[in-house]
Amino acid sequence: MLRIAVPSVLQQSTVSIGMMIVQAVVNPFGTQALAGYAATMRVENVFSLIFVSIGNAVSPYVSQNLGAKKIDRIKKGYHAALVLNLCFAVIAFVTIEALHTQISSLFLGKDGTALPIRCPVII
Repeated sequence: MLRIAVPSVLQQSTVSIGMMIVQAVVNPFGTQALAGYAATMRVENVFSLIFVSIGNAVSPYVSQNLGAKKIDRIKKGYHAALVLNLCFAVIAFVTIEALHTQISSLFLGKDGTALPIRCPVII
């Protein structure tokens, strides 16, 4: 159990510490930068849900096939999940690149003061 838990804990801890470091770097730039960063994080969270969901779907699939000792099915499922993630990553990238201003306007006020700060962060 520790063999599985320790890498997961390390990964989540690294991500959390990284987010705290980025937040500490953004904070001195003021409220406009914080608003832009917050909008960027919301967009990132929406798109990352796709990848998390695929991972959550693959986990029981792999577990059941591991219990049934069907390693070939695990490999096929793993590769299918990788291809699906790659496809969604390309779609997410193209969508964000093409519509970054429109996406930002969903999360920011009508004055748009944080737009110029946010755009380089997403791109």
